[in-house]
Amino acid sequence: MGDGEKKVIVLPRHIFRQLVNKSKTNLPNESCALVFSFPDDSLIVDRVIFVKNISTSPRTEYLIDPFELLSIEEKQTALGLELMGIFHSHPNGKAIPSKTDLLYSVPNLYYLILKLDQNSNTTAVKCWSLANNKYSQIELSVL
Repeated sequence: MGDGEKKVIVLPRHIFRQLVNKSKTNLPNESCALVFSFPDDSLIVDRVIFVKNISTSPRTEYLIDPFELLSIEEKQTALGLELMGIFHSHPNGKAIPSKTDLLYSVPNLYYLILKLDQNSNTTAVKCWSLANNKYSQIELSVL
């Protein structure tokens, strides 16, 4: 894509359903997953792999074991995939990055955040990228 072109992340509907269903199963805790794509289709989510949330406060934040992350990334790279981002849910929160999210985020990855309201059963997913210690929302299309 050229510099002036707008990025659109494509999230296949069946993967969106996986994210919602797993996040509902993990309530009241936040869920988290690694998001992969093929290098040639780096804006299309090909696969998500759920990982354990090892945070000591899993209801309000997530933390991924770095050894688990590296192990999964290595296996997926051998299959020709690349890590494009991190997914996590915000039970009863908004689909926007929290201060904690900003603290632990790194550039060059996309962050998919699912708002999952336990009471009304509503969902929304948004995508963010980090640059210069600030998040920018990236268009996300569920197809």
